[in-house]
Amino acid sequence: MESAHKEMKSLGEKIMKMGGPFVYDNVMWPPFPGLCPDSEKKFKEKQDMECRDTDVYLCSFPKAGTNWTHEVLSMLMSQSTSYNLWVKQKGLLEMCDPIDSVTKMPSPRLLMTHMPYRYLPSQLQNGKGKIVYVQRNPKDLFVSLYNFEKGKSAIEKHLSWEEFFEKTVIKDEGALYGGWYEYTKEWEKQLGHDNILQLYYEDMKKDLTGNILKIADFIETSCSKELAETIADKCSFDNLKANRIDPTSFLTDGGKSTLFRKGQVGDWKNWFTVAQNEIFDRNYKDVMKGTTLNFLYEL
Repeated sequence: MESAHKEMKSLGEKIMKMGGPFVYDNVMWPPFPGLCPDSEKKFKEKQDMECRDTDVYLCSFPKAGTNWTHEVLSMLMSQSTSYNLWVKQKGLLEMCDPIDSVTKMPSPRLLMTHMPYRYLPSQLQNGKGKIVYVQRNPKDLFVSLYNFEKGKSAIEKHLSWEEFFEKTVIKDEGALYGGWYEYTKEWEKQLGHDNILQLYYEDMKKDLTGNILKIADFIETSCSKELAETIADKCSFDNLKANRIDPTSFLTDGGKSTLFRKGQVGDWKNWFTVAQNEIFDRNYKDVMKGTTLNFLYEL
């Protein structure tokens, strides 16, 4: 545990030296060492990296249930119910610098990223390796994103919910990874590929055990119902909040964790005013016209 915290502190200092978010290829990116400086080289390295048939990539927009799903995948792939420590979690592509830290990982590799689909390794896009793609209804996602980002020293930490709603929820101005709307529409076009498993956060909340069995079948690993039930218990919100290290705490004043907050479906109702909800619904209908995504906003 002590070594994990030392590593987090070292990484935090490195990120802070790079300053705030930066623009590359007309997209706003977080200042992670695997993305900058020398972005042209680092993005090309990731697109050109060699993939393996046994690779599993967890892909999602931030705050869609990434850490939750990652813990499930880690337990399934390791056939263990031990929690991950930060020192074992070196598979976030945006953090990987040099790229050798990924290429030297033993198989099977569990990697994850928030990058839009077009920036993924070319071999992965061509079907080598598997992708687990998790989505969450945008109202809860935006509320979670606001609370996660609020107070982060590398982000606008004094932004009110009203300002965030206008700037990010509606306009996607300055949003990381190109913003949720464009990110989601780009990913939807790829969901018919055989090597992509689409998951919904809300479905996992309704039946985590059933979804664990679905994931195990997709990544072709053994999983009994008993193991799935044990993993589901270990990965309950309260257990994860108590046992998982927050690798982003170094960006928050005082080192406070904002990784796990409530983990609820429908908490958006405590944040969206009636007027904001109406504005959001109209905007979503317009911006996401033609999409067939089926989000649940309450259970």
